[in-house]
Amino acid sequence: MLKNKICKILDGEYFWVLFALIGVIIQVVSYAVTQDSFLSFISGCAGVLSVVLCSEKKVSGFYFWSFLQIITFSIICFQENLWAKLFENAFYVVTLLGGLFIWNKHKDGDSVVPREMKNHNLFLLALVNAGLVIVVSLLLNSTSDSMPFMDSVTTVTAVIAQILMITRYREQWIFWIAVDIASIVLWVVLGNYYMVIQYMFWTLNCFYGYYKWK
Repeated sequence: MLKNKICKILDGEYFWVLFALIGVIIQVVSYAVTQDSFLSFISGCAGVLSVVLCSEKKVSGFYFWSFLQIITFSIICFQENLWAKLFENAFYVVTLLGGLFIWNKHKDGDSVVPREMKNHNLFLLALVNAGLVIVVSLLLNSTSDSMPFMDSVTTVTAVIAQILMITRYREQWIFWIAVDIASIVLWVVLGNYYMVIQYMFWTLNCFYGYYKWK
């Protein structure tokens, strides 16, 4: 009974609007409390709107807010010497352009039509992800990257999650959960608690997105 009630709430026509509004309010309060940069605030708000719209499978709107978030977050990564994440954001720009074409070819109204991956393919992809994390981490050790291993985990996993997203796979949300949890640790260590709060909201949205992409 409780599960049915929760599902009914999540499936409500305007739940996503309320969810996005809560996310933006959290960003406003966090900005006031942490006194972080205005750039982080803009990145946070754009990020909230883009991920919620992605959870709702909405083609329009998602891409505008995504590009705004990518631009502002890239500047933040440059300031923090997170070179792998800077590359990650450049990758996002290219894949989002390709994703826009794919999503427009496979949509119902303004909503993209998702698909699901077989379990054995998901397992193999997870193994590939782990191997690439090790390789990239070793490469970053020879650079000025402030946190090579965590930067590698978040970047490699996010790249795979992004590919799954633009190709319409529901399993993207599993990889995004891993990215967001690792990113929370990363930003805690770097002392950017505004970004920590942003990624905490994104983690909640991943569970929401996994449910909505059924």
